[in-house]
Amino acid sequence: MTTIALDTSIYVLQDDVHLATPPPHPSEHVTANFNPLATTPLPPTTGVKISLSRMNPRKPPHLYKISNSGSTRSNLATYSIRESEKESRSSHETSSDGLAAHLANATAGKPPVFGEDNALLTPAIGKDGVRRKKPKTNIVKSNSSFISRVMPHEAMTKRIQDHNPEGLFAFANINRAFQWLDLSSNNDSKAQHIIKILFTKAHMLCHDINSFTKGPSHLDIIMGASTADIMWFEAFSQKYARINKNVCHPPPKHVLQPIDRP
Repeated sequence: MTTIALDTSIYVLQDDVHLATPPPHPSEHVTANFNPLATTPLPPTTGVKISLSRMNPRKPPHLYKISNSGSTRSNLATYSIRESEKESRSSHETSSDGLAAHLANATAGKPPVFGEDNALLTPAIGKDGVRRKKPKTNIVKSNSSFISRVMPHEAMTKRIQDHNPEGLFAFANINRAFQWLDLSSNNDSKAQHIIKILFTKAHMLCHDINSFTKGPSHLDIIMGASTADIMWFEAFSQKYARINKNVCHPPPKHVLQPIDRP
């Protein structure tokens, strides 16, 4: 049993998953350099980076305002937690004057949303309303030289359908591999990837999950590669898009999904 003792607590290992490091692609000629003082530039790489996502996150406790008009200190609002939806509020907490004052204080001084008045940043509205852009290229059927191999699980659709909405999905990049795992499945299939992507020469250095656009059937992931490519991958449809293809820039060390408005 593995334990980690810190100043405030002790952590005990309950479960672990081994991620295999993929070897270099056969077309990539890697020259071993055993000289620690060598100044020859090496291709950028990074260790394992993991992101966890829950499709149906637990709801936070309900907070509501308690009037403190009798306080002689500042007009700071305080909140209390309801244990259940059936719990009632006191009369002074549900008064219309208190609610109006709370709404006025909440909206006063609030900064405007970035791009709110800019027509160029407003989503295009078609006949069917606002349509969100999606990647179009199927990564499983792709013949791009950027991607070496894609290995979906043989029961991928069933595993996604049987996934517990409150369970954890894990996404990990390690060298030229990117994996999607289901940590809520049983021990036999927990280490088996839902989908594994092997790139030809690019090493995925970082990735990020868009928590704003994710839903029961949609999950946007952005990846940054050592070749300076930015890859947009939608997990459920297995479709992707390369945003800055063949652009000479330094490789990204960190990527962050832009917050999109519905």
